[in-house]
Amino acid sequence: MKTSLLAGFSFVALSLTACTAATSPEALGQSEAAATTVSTPGTYTRVLRDATTNVVIELTDTSVFCTDLGYGNVQLKINVPDLDSLTEYDHRVFGEGQPCIAGGACEEGNKPSDVLDPTDAFAVVPIHVWLTERLDLDGTAKTCSRTLTENVEAVVRGHGFTHVRYGEVETVAYEKCRRTVGF
Repeated sequence: MKTSLLAGFSFVALSLTACTAATSPEALGQSEAAATTVSTPGTYTRVLRDATTNVVIELTDTSVFCTDLGYGNVQLKINVPDLDSLTEYDHRVFGEGQPCIAGGACEEGNKPSDVLDPTDAFAVVPIHVWLTERLDLDGTAKTCSRTLTENVEAVVRGHGFTHVRYGEVETVAYEKCRRTVGF
């Protein structure tokens, strides 16, 4: 992580809900029906930050490319230098110089030539970034672990791109976690 901003639960309290398999902020507790007070240990997830920012991305044959670095298979990727200022985590893939987003397997219909436009090398792209916190409370052992996940999503010229970074699991004082989730 680039900053210590996330240490110590210094964020405004948000709705807490039992952890679900969904990844979008809307599915992680932004509904009116989400409970804000819980009474049992378990797994709780909350959205710490959720923002969409319009970014001008330069789309050239050096910034839009296919590579297998970091994925084990060939992926369509776009360099997005602005991710350095929009995210908490480093979204560079080992061996690549710029932070990036990935658009899935590089195959027919999903290649650089499908994104590049020789008459327009720039695109204004809404970049959606959200950071979630997962707290796992064990009431018997009186322990708590915390994990952060940062997701990036964008649609560039009709093609969906994503990138995810996970923080290391941290041990947090049980009482702090208990009070954070409201019991």
